[in-house]
Amino acid sequence: MSDFPPAALASLPPEIIEQIFSLLPRTTLCHLRLLHRRLGFIATAIAFRTLRLQAFGNSPQRFTHIAQSDKLRGFVKDITCDTWIGPEYEYHKWDRYEIPLGFFAALPLLRHFRGLKALHLRFSQYCGREGRVTRLTIEETGDFRYRVLDVIFQCLAGTWSAERQQHIDQLLGLASSFDVSASDIVAAPISLSALTISNLGDYHDARLTESDAFKEVLASSSLVDLRIYIATQLSRFGQSRNICYRDKHTMFESLPATWLSQPVTSNLRVLSLYCYEYWGWLPKLDLRAVGGGAGLPNLKVLALGKYVFSHEWQVDWFPTLGLEELYLDDCRMLYQSKTDWTPDDRTSVVGQDANGNDVVISNEGYLRYDDVWDSESGSNIDGGSNPDSLPEPEEPNEEEILGFKMIRLTLRWHTLLSRWRDSMSTLRVFKVGYGAWDEKLKDYPKTTRPIRPNRLVVDKKATIGEHYLKYNAFRDFDCLSSDQENKKYQLKYLYDQLYQWYEWRDWAGGWTHGDSSDWVLEDGLEAKDEAALELLLSTVNARQR
Repeated sequence: MSDFPPAALASLPPEIIEQIFSLLPRTTLCHLRLLHRRLGFIATAIAFRTLRLQAFGNSPQRFTHIAQSDKLRGFVKDITCDTWIGPEYEYHKWDRYEIPLGFFAALPLLRHFRGLKALHLRFSQYCGREGRVTRLTIEETGDFRYRVLDVIFQCLAGTWSAERQQHIDQLLGLASSFDVSASDIVAAPISLSALTISNLGDYHDARLTESDAFKEVLASSSLVDLRIYIATQLSRFGQSRNICYRDKHTMFESLPATWLSQPVTSNLRVLSLYCYEYWGWLPKLDLRAVGGGAGLPNLKVLALGKYVFSHEWQVDWFPTLGLEELYLDDCRMLYQSKTDWTPDDRTSVVGQDANGNDVVISNEGYLRYDDVWDSESGSNIDGGSNPDSLPEPEEPNEEEILGFKMIRLTLRWHTLLSRWRDSMSTLRVFKVGYGAWDEKLKDYPKTTRPIRPNRLVVDKKATIGEHYLKYNAFRDFDCLSSDQENKKYQLKYLYDQLYQWYEWRDWAGGWTHGDSSDWVLEDGLEAKDEAALELLLSTVNARQR
């Protein structure tokens, strides 16, 4: 066949060729590398633009090969590091778990990708910390996660060394396994522009957040896009909210001093913050403390998943950001709470202003977590007791429940949205609804197939495909739909009862306690809320014309 077609294609502007090639599968792009010199260069650049390091199969070997290739590693701009060990292992089922040493060995080679712009880290959804008792296997322990995160931040900061790694592995009791080849590459920071982390553990690990590498990477002026999804440890009943761990609350309240500290927030243009459970009120994260009270001066896009509105200050704080896009994914508003926790009447200093004066915020309307106890072990996390030797905590009886404090809040959706319609004048996109959470994977092709009657075998290809689609709602927040199907997730109120969230319709239809009459929505509230939403949406949409 004549070489005319390739030559004709090669004569097109490179940006047109790139658009065409971006639609082709990797195997086709690799074949195109042999077709024409100019086309081959463009095909190679696109074929190796994204790279995935997985903890199973030959992925570590492939990652190592590309990292050590002078010709290929410069093309890599986007890397995903995934700790999942593959479809043949079932997490959280007491199976024998083997640490993926091949993954650990390849991970330090991340430092060789000098042109890297986007990094995506994926952990298991099952997190936990030593000392917590749930009687469930936690494969990716706190030390496991710290080891992965520490290597990544050391590589990004340009400070990774074999000697330090051996010392860390010895302290953690892990086998040292890594490749020290290509040592001629000069260590230097990588100018990352986007960082996403799926299933960040729900506890504060000072070993990471107090390290120089962590602080330097997040303070980099090049990092403008940060997306985090926080996992929460499950009980043996598959629940999360009924586990009251002190260090979980510490982790959320420390975010403004760690992942969302002032050097980080001053540069961000995109921030996505999601959690497996509802957050913001309990566990508490006061967004006024972000950036040491300085806010997010350059932020244009904000996405929140399962965030709970509860305070009047939120009505005024969000407009101060000057956002162009705001996404509220399965976010709720707190109506009332019945609890035995102590209300917080203190104030907090969260930073200093430009004149050196303290930035002070009130904690009114929040709860103190000073006396939080592990609800499964009965052990205070700082108590030093062996939780395995302690009895199961007793459920509060009806008399105790009736003695709990009732906290009623006055903020309503129509108040929030009506004020935002006037104050959020820069907003061009506003979406509220339900995003690509993992429950939607129920329509994905089945991950098992029959091989004979009453016998199923794992369909590895389908299982891997399903895994790739998980934990992405916080990354793909712009896919959030506000259509009719998602209206049931809009403008909803929550009742916090005994550390469990209840949506109003669930409470009214299924709760059997004698005090169920405590929660009655005002007449016409839903209609007011829906009308306010329609007005805000019409105002925002008109700005796009």
